Amino acid sequence: MKFGFCLPTFEAIATTETITRTAVLAEEQGWDSVWVTDHVVMAAGQEHPY
Repeated sequence: MKFGFCLPTFEAIATTETITRTAVLAEEQGWDSVWVTDHVVMAAGQEHPY
């Protein structure tokens, strides 16, 4: 079995530094993969009608 997780790619936490640091830590800790959502850039606090 392989394990991965979704990187923080939205809201205030989604800085270049945070995403990079999280991916590097995941590799160092032996995670098999990291993912991003299909909306890789979203404005903070953006509301959707759905």
